[in-house]
Amino acid sequence: LYEKGKNRRNIILISIDTLRADHLGVYGYPKETSPHIDALAADSILFLNTYAPSPWTLPSHVSLLTSLFGLNHQIYYENEKMDPSILTLADILRKENFSCSAVTGGGFVGSAYGFSKGFNFFNEAGGLFRQDSAALIARAADDCLERDKNRNFFLFVHTYQPHNPYSSPFPYK
Repeated sequence: LYEKGKNRRNIILISIDTLRADHLGVYGYPKETSPHIDALAADSILFLNTYAPSPWTLPSHVSLLTSLFGLNHQIYYENEKMDPSILTLADILRKENFSCSAVTGGGFVGSAYGFSKGFNFFNEAGGLFRQDSAALIARAADDCLERDKNRNFFLFVHTYQPHNPYSSPFPYK
């Protein structure tokens, strides 16, 4: 991430469950579907070739935050949770004096599955069935950014907003 003694950079990791990269402008989609994501990406590190290590949320996010494959972390089913002895990205960054915050939609990326490990602050805002979930998560993430603006920080943000069950508001129903 950085060399000791050098200037550090803040880290924001955003996970948007089931959002397709091929429908974002930053990845070449011709319709203007994602102007804010595109603007953020213009000033960020953009990964062009990323692959989920699992076809569903829980094991994929354990891998994302531990750098372990399912074979190593052994999370495959919804009744399993992270082993507390597994080192997470937040554990590593806290040891390097980063303030580590997470704001998630809960569910399979919640504290019940071990995701709060290593974070100074962990907030389960929104949720799978709330139409305003992404807005609640964004407000909570803004609060984290304001709180940590004068220190090195890692902020992990996760939302299920594009995920099913799809329940569009009027007039789109």
